[in-house]
Amino acid sequence: MKILIDIQSLQGYSNYRGIGRYVSNLVKNMIATKSEDDEIYLLYNDWNEETEKDIINRFGNLVSNENLIKICLPFNLRDETYWYQTNEFNKCLLKQTELLREYIISKLKPDFVLISSYFELIGSSLSISNFFQTTTGSIIYDFLPMQNKKKLLPNKLLEDWYYSKIDPLKRSDLFLCISDFVANDAKEIFKDEKIEIKSISTASSDFWKIVNYSKEEKEKFNKKYKITKPFILYTGGIEQRKNIKSLIKAFASLEKIKQDYILFIVLGKVGDKNLEKELKSLAKDESLTEDKEIIFKEYISDEDMRMMYNLCELFVFPSLGEGFGLTPLEAMKCGATVITSNSTSLPEVVGLDDAMFDPTSIESISNKISDVLTDKELYKKIKNNSPKRSKLFSWEETAKKAWKYIKEQVKKSNKKTEEFSKDKFLDESAKIFSEYKDIKDFKLLVQDCIATLSFNENKYQTNKTIYIDKSLTNSTSNDEIIKLLPKTINDFEIKFIEVLTSKEIGIKNLKTGKAIFPNKEEIVFLNNCLFNNNSIINYIEKLKKRKTKFFYTNHKCLFGNDEDFDKLSKEDKEKAVEYFKKSIEVFSKLLKISKRNEIICIDNIYVND
Repeated sequence: MKILIDIQSLQGYSNYRGIGRYVSNLVKNMIATKSEDDEIYLLYNDWNEETEKDIINRFGNLVSNENLIKICLPFNLRDETYWYQTNEFNKCLLKQTELLREYIISKLKPDFVLISSYFELIGSSLSISNFFQTTTGSIIYDFLPMQNKKKLLPNKLLEDWYYSKIDPLKRSDLFLCISDFVANDAKEIFKDEKIEIKSISTASSDFWKIVNYSKEEKEKFNKKYKITKPFILYTGGIEQRKNIKSLIKAFASLEKIKQDYILFIVLGKVGDKNLEKELKSLAKDESLTEDKEIIFKEYISDEDMRMMYNLCELFVFPSLGEGFGLTPLEAMKCGATVITSNSTSLPEVVGLDDAMFDPTSIESISNKISDVLTDKELYKKIKNNSPKRSKLFSWEETAKKAWKYIKEQVKKSNKKTEEFSKDKFLDESAKIFSEYKDIKDFKLLVQDCIATLSFNENKYQTNKTIYIDKSLTNSTSNDEIIKLLPKTINDFEIKFIEVLTSKEIGIKNLKTGKAIFPNKEEIVFLNNCLFNNNSIINYIEKLKKRKTKFFYTNHKCLFGNDEDFDKLSKEDKEKAVEYFKKSIEVFSKLLKISKRNEIICIDNIYVND
């Protein structure tokens, strides 16, 4: 069975939160538990260089390069702010990107597509069977925003975005839910839909474990984080639903506890900055002295976080709602004494009534903290529960459940993934463009989408081809250019394209094989005699955005515009021709040792190996 897992969720904010941990661990364990007949492809995009590298580091040694499928996104989506914009230009751009994603997936003809996280605000181009049918599943973390709109969907923009995702989600064939609580929620919300809903549970990686630290290591750690007393720990992200304000108020009300303990709050790398300010302001209003009675820390490495879990006197998780509750499980695996709210899925995780409190009552939170820290028998009971309970959760078992339900779904599904043609793609693309033809910068939008498709198309070409860019040339005939090519590349197919053409901008360029753009893994040689040309300047800017390696040459360009070339002396023209010949010979030698499919641009000549 061939399945494709869309891991674009690891390229946005979710990567730094519980969802990121979940996806990474589940995928690794699905790879480890697959049978010999199973094949996994991982799909990601190129919008952010840092997340690209991270994905390669995580999975590059687990699957072959051919099984890492990268989507090249439009240039404008390199800018993070574009993901938040709701103007017509951006809506069209995102629709075209969704179309492109499905087009690329269709080429692979997977038996099943698994979306690692569907509700992603940034960094992911996602859709479910908009343009072609395939058996599709989604990992479901929660539907809490539907149950608590006021706190979790605080403005109309966010609410509209969230609910716009619900109808497409109904086209899923399978939900893999991270807890029984979420599965039950999903069954109620989608009771009228023909979706198989299964719980595969959650686990925590083996990294989170009990560690015996030396006295010196503890002293160094405490000094690093200015910890002067035994500490009560919270980590798990900053959102309104995390209920951190109630924790601060509960702690502030415990005079004796404040004297003996310090409250340590890990804010996280990504969170609500306004809420962060509110929390610090609240601590001040509650007369909690920062660094003496309460400590706020933005981000802590995994190694230090593991030490935090191991050394904390108490871990408190006051969340109003969770899909599962991964951070309490991590703390339990590290042997921490863990108390949590009694809401949503958290009883599934902790499994002990004595370790629970009512998150809507500050008094309940403060009483539980006080009881646990002053009652030695209760403290021991809860602490001993942690390692026993955490052993019940296994990534291997979660991965095996995922495989089981996926295979069952494929077996009974009547959907067969069929590659849809380039003509169909163009027709669908034209429909999208027709909806937005009156918007400002329409021409720029079309160019961006065309260039993006052309590059993605190029990754699936297997014939060795030399692309000769004639976009800045009017007089030199094709035959005259071909005569310049050395015999060493006679085995290549020759094609003429227009990269920077001002003629025929639009959908036609796709059908004629025009508009080829390189990306950061390729090399481009540009000529300084063309730098006064606006098209070249814009082109260079696009190359920079794609992180393309390009080099300036000092010779005069054979394929410049007619005026530039005509101004050259006879000697310079001969030098340009000679340089061109030598350049082609050099690159034809490189092609023989190249192991990757790539385009190489030299003097506006593209070579696709």
